[in-house]
Amino acid sequence: MFNKLSTSAPVLQKALLLFIFASITACSNKPIMLYDDTQTKLSGTANLKLPMEFDIVYYNGKKQRFMTPYQPLVEYHISTGRQIIGLQYSNSFPNDEHEEEIVKSATVFIQFQALPNKNYITQFDSPKDMQQAKQLANNFKPEIYNGNQIVSEFMDNYAVIQEDDIFSMLNKQKREGEISRELPQEETPLAKLKYWWSKASSKERETFSEWKNRN
Repeated sequence: MFNKLSTSAPVLQKALLLFIFASITACSNKPIMLYDDTQTKLSGTANLKLPMEFDIVYYNGKKQRFMTPYQPLVEYHISTGRQIIGLQYSNSFPNDEHEEEIVKSATVFIQFQALPNKNYITQFDSPKDMQQAKQLANNFKPEIYNGNQIVSEFMDNYAVIQEDDIFSMLNKQKREGEISRELPQEETPLAKLKYWWSKASSKERETFSEWKNRN
């Protein structure tokens, strides 16, 4: 009995590995949905295909956390309209010590206008070695195509932002826009001073009063 169990154990292990591999393969062939169903019922969706070496770090201001499937091209279903996508190149190559080393680019941001039922893709020559990968990572500027036409723009002002600061920057821009609309029409320094005084916290007012008394 024990001999039969010990003999069948490797067979069971192989069957389990094949099942896991088949499950992963089946899941990896499914498109990754990046949109909210409630936002796309009327406007429709578009398709975006990216190399597996391209990780979507941000999608329209939201941090993305998922593992890119291991396949040459990964298909994403996206919403229509203006898209802002933060992309990062990531791949591993053997270094001089014959150990796998991960090469990553900075997160760069591109924008493009996605139309319903259109297909979008990148043109990408995969690096063959570590040197080529590092060159690509240092000058990572992906482009989105619809057919033979480039439809994306590289956003320089987003490329230099630290990943952890993007949401605070977007909130700051939103707040600055709100403040610009709230500012009094009068351009006199007194009107502006009164406005900012009304917005200041008690601590800020105290600090300002101390500064005023010293000057």
